[in-house]
Amino acid sequence: DISNSWTIKNWYHFKKYRIETDSNKTIEITLPERKPKWGTIYFSEQLLKKNLIEEKLLTAHKISPINIEKINAKELFDFLQSKNSNGYPYKYANKFYNS
Repeated sequence: DISNSWTIKNWYHFKKYRIETDSNKTIEITLPERKPKWGTIYFSEQLLKKNLIEEKLLTAHKISPINIEKINAKELFDFLQSKNSNGYPYKYANKFYNS
């Protein structure tokens, strides 16, 4: 169970989805999803997403209530490698960083 093996308690909640197949059948599944509060408190993730969209590397769609995002893994890797010299997208407060 992913929710019990993750090191941060209460990281996930479970969300139920109904999926309609091409043969007009409905499948119900339950998937773990990171709780929204964790994404909103990490500014670095928001900055990275914004930059990836601006660079036309990430496409994002909302098909209510699901957010669907798509990116090419190699393009993401190359983008992150090009920014890697300063720890992008993460920022270090000088009081916590010793060089």
